[in-house]
Amino acid sequence: MFRAHPQSRRPPIVIPSLLDWLAASNGEIQGVVCDMDGVLILGRERLPRSREFLQWMSDHQLPFMLLTNDGSRSKTQRSRLLGRRGIDLAPEHIVCSSDGLQELVQGRPELRRHRYFIVGRLGDPCYADAAGLEATFSLDELDSCGGVIMGEGEEVFDWERSFTAVINFFCHHPGAPLIVPNPDEFYGVGGGMIRVGAGGQARFIQQVLQVHRTPAELIYLGKPYAPIYQHVHHELERKAGRSLDRDTILMVGDSLHSDIQGGSDFGYRTALMLTGITRHDIVAGHPTQPTYVFREL
Repeated sequence: MFRAHPQSRRPPIVIPSLLDWLAASNGEIQGVVCDMDGVLILGRERLPRSREFLQWMSDHQLPFMLLTNDGSRSKTQRSRLLGRRGIDLAPEHIVCSSDGLQELVQGRPELRRHRYFIVGRLGDPCYADAAGLEATFSLDELDSCGGVIMGEGEEVFDWERSFTAVINFFCHHPGAPLIVPNPDEFYGVGGGMIRVGAGGQARFIQQVLQVHRTPAELIYLGKPYAPIYQHVHHELERKAGRSLDRDTILMVGDSLHSDIQGGSDFGYRTALMLTGITRHDIVAGHPTQPTYVFREL
């Protein structure tokens, strides 16, 4: 039975360094789940002390997993991306939102009866294949599908043509599932700029369908939803070789919605980093409050 941490409306005091705080915590934290974008990297840049942070956890045998809502790249691809930013980390330390497809299909095996159209990218190798789903990227085959999976990568598909085709698919197949691995409205790309995420795109499609009075079943897989936290917690326990109480795990992220709210709902302690999309002035008065706030790693 885990102990819930109450979330006050008054934002916590900003602590200068997460790494220094962990080093002084005397083993109170038994595991770390860490976001990638906005914490370790931002756009094309590696954030300060990110390598030192990961190395410290390895040296002190503190189990950790990286959890990202990027569902368009495989874990191997994400590992390579980190490598290009100067961070060497094996794929088995990474959980992506599209890993939730396996959890979803295990709970709903009837989904395997249909083929799914994928908007954009969904990893290489494809997460749908790993989950035992038949998938296609061809708009010509869309009408023969039983649902749609919202990938990402606006640069690899004509979004207007794809969205129009998907909307018309649901008009002809009302109630079909629209599976969204990444629920994020947006994500940071550096320089104070953001890009619309798969969640934002899916909700645009949903809004059009609602005005048209056409139902669609939206299924979210990634943060802040519980299935991906259940998946990453199992992976964390597997690495630790023992069961871990949720209130001893620290969820580190830069998003109040996906990282902090999701981690808190799951029973984790939460650490908001001010290195990504959330400014300190946004925290004050926000309904979602982290356990801790850190200026940097």
